[in-house]
Amino acid sequence: MLSVTAQENSAKGFTTAARGLQNEQDWAQFFVNATIFDQIRPSDYDWTDRNLSYVSRLSYSWANRYFVTGSYRYDIAGRLADGFRGKGFPAVTAAWKLSSEPFFHVQGVDL
Repeated sequence: MLSVTAQENSAKGFTTAARGLQNEQDWAQFFVNATIFDQIRPSDYDWTDRNLSYVSRLSYSWANRYFVTGSYRYDIAGRLADGFRGKGFPAVTAAWKLSSEPFFHVQGVDL
């Protein structure tokens, strides 16, 4: 099995604040009614994050008893620094289906 996944997220916005509202009623709490702006710095942000993944998996079974699966995933993350954006993740699993073994069956009785 081979697959590729891709994802992109982005956001743009700004933040600011003001203090010194003389009237703290909800209807009066607007930026224009504030009296203190000197220590508050407006800021903005604009970011994009892109991720790409390659996934592969190979499975094998023998005699309906023994199973092995190997997989490999390579992820590329755009938010990381150059030279550190990609990393591979290998994995291997194995299984033994005990109930398929001849010794598991007692004469006329399945355990």
